[in-house]
Amino acid sequence: MDNFFLSHTVVEIAPLILNRTVSHAWTGGRNFVLEFEGQDHQRLVVVTDPASPGLYLTNQRLASSKPVTSEFLSTVREVLIGTKTSNVLKHPGDRLVKLSFDSLSGAPAATLLLSLMGRATNVYLRNSEGEVISRLFNLKVPDVEGGWSDETTDILSPISSTGLEAAGDEIARLGPRLTQELQYRCSPSIHGETTRRSVLLEILGEPPAPLVYSSIPLEEIGNRIVDPSRALVLSCIEMTHLRGCHRNQFDTLSEAAERYYRARSAAASLQAELASLKRELTAAVKKRRSTLKGVESDLERFSDPERLKQFGDLILASLNSAKVTGETIRLVDYFDAAQTEIEVAIPPDKTLQQAAAHYYSLAGKAKRAKKLLEPRARELSNELAELNRLLGSIADDPTASSVEEARAGAESILGKTKRGYVANSPQGKNRQAKKRSEARGPGRRFTSSDGYEIVVGRTDTENDSITFKLAGSQDVWLHAADYPGSHVVIRNPKRLAVPHQTIVEAAQLAAFYSSAKNEKKAAVHYTQKKYVTKPPRSKPGLVRLSSFKTLMVGPSRRV
Repeated sequence: MDNFFLSHTVVEIAPLILNRTVSHAWTGGRNFVLEFEGQDHQRLVVVTDPASPGLYLTNQRLASSKPVTSEFLSTVREVLIGTKTSNVLKHPGDRLVKLSFDSLSGAPAATLLLSLMGRATNVYLRNSEGEVISRLFNLKVPDVEGGWSDETTDILSPISSTGLEAAGDEIARLGPRLTQELQYRCSPSIHGETTRRSVLLEILGEPPAPLVYSSIPLEEIGNRIVDPSRALVLSCIEMTHLRGCHRNQFDTLSEAAERYYRARSAAASLQAELASLKRELTAAVKKRRSTLKGVESDLERFSDPERLKQFGDLILASLNSAKVTGETIRLVDYFDAAQTEIEVAIPPDKTLQQAAAHYYSLAGKAKRAKKLLEPRARELSNELAELNRLLGSIADDPTASSVEEARAGAESILGKTKRGYVANSPQGKNRQAKKRSEARGPGRRFTSSDGYEIVVGRTDTENDSITFKLAGSQDVWLHAADYPGSHVVIRNPKRLAVPHQTIVEAAQLAAFYSSAKNEKKAAVHYTQKKYVTKPPRSKPGLVRLSSFKTLMVGPSRRV
C-alpha cells in the first residue's frame, strides 16, 4: 500500500472509528487487528507483512492464530480494551498513522503508532506520557514527532509551489506506482513544467477510485501460480499504464485493500506450497535413486546363490589338491564340462573348511536377499517413476488442483514407514514423539542463555527420576516455594559455579511449571542436589531440604 492510497484510506476510515470503543485485539497471520464495539463489528486490520504493509477496515470475521508477540498483545488488551478512539492522524510524508485513545472519563489513555514502511513495519504502543511501553516487533521507533495533520488538504496535496523539481520530489514520496503513472501520462508530450504539473494536479484532483489491477482474473488468483508482487496492484487512481490488466473496482478503499490482501495471501500461500512440494519431491527422488542403486548393487552381488554354494563344494572337494596363494585358492571347477582351473577368493586367516562354510553362508544369504531385494527394487522403481511424474505435473503450468493432487500422491508415497503407519497420522506422531522423549530421557529440556541444560519434571514420578536418578550432587535443584510444582534441575557436569543468570532462568521455569504460574512474582527455593533427600516411605515428588536459598522471580518459560 503506497503513501497516496494510505492517505486516502485514513481519510475514509477515520470518521468510522472515531469515538468507537475497543472491544478486542488479536493477531491473525501477518495481521494485527483491533475490533470495536457495535453491531457492525468493525475491525481495523493492520497488515504487518514487510513486503506489502497496509491498513483497512472490515466487518468480515478474521481467523485468529497464535499471537506473534503474546506480551505485546497482553499489554494492548490491558491498556486499550474499553478505551475510545479520540483521533486518527496520518503523516503526509511517510506511511505512518497515529491512533489516539481516551479513557471513558475523557483522559488520554494511550497511542498506537502504525509504521507501515516496508522493513520498518511495526506497531508501537505508547502510554499517555508518550513513552513506548510495548511493540509488536523489536524495531527502533521512527523519529516522526512533527508534521502530523488531520487535514485532508494537507494529506492529499503535497505539491510545492516552488516549482517542478520540488513537486517531483514530493510526488515520488507518495509511491513508485504514482510516479510511474505520472511519467506514463506525460510521455507523449515534452516534459515541461506546465504539462507535468497539470497532469499531477489532475491526478490529485480525481476522486479516489478503489481499484485492484491483476494480471489474471482476480477470482483465479490462488488457483494459478502468479508472483503476488507483480500480478497485483492496489490503486486509488486510474492506472492508464495497466490497461492490459484486469481492472477490478470496489465501493470503498477498504474493500479494495481487503480483496487485494486476500488475493496476495492466496497467491503467496500457493507459491509456498508449490515450492515446498517441489523440494520434498526432489529430495525423495534423490533418496530413492541412491537407495535403488544400492539395492541393485546388492542384487548383482547376490545374483547367483547356486554358484556361491558350488564354490563351497569345490573348496571341500579340493582340500588336498587346491593351491592356496595368499587370499585366493586355485582349484578345478568340476561343475564345468571342460573342468578348467579357476581362482576363488577366500577370507583371510581362515582354514579351507572355514572358507567353504563362509560360501555356504553367503549362498543362504543370497537366496534370502534375492527374495527380499527383487520386490524392493521393483517398488523403488515404481515410486521413482511416480515421483518423477508428479514433479512433471507441477513443472509447466501448475494450478491449485494440480498441486493438491501432487501433494496427495506424494503423501501416499512419502507417508509410508517400515512399521506400516503413516508418519503424519496421529498414531505416527505419537510414536515418533514417544521415541524422541525416550531418547532425551525424563522431563522437559531447556538450554539457558549461558548454555546449561535445564530439566523440568512433568509428573511426580518424573520429579523423583530427575532428582534422584538423573541429577548429580553438584547439580542445582529448584522448586517453587509453598506451591505444588515441578522439580527443576540445572545440569552441572563440569562441577563449576553455575552463573546467576542461569539460576534465575531456571527459577522462572520452576515458577511457571507450578501452581504459581499466574502470579506476578513467586518465591523459588534452590540448592545443590546433595542437600535434597527423600523421606522414608514418602509418596513420589516429596523431598526434604537440609539447606537452601530463595529467589523471587516472575514465572516464565522463555529461556
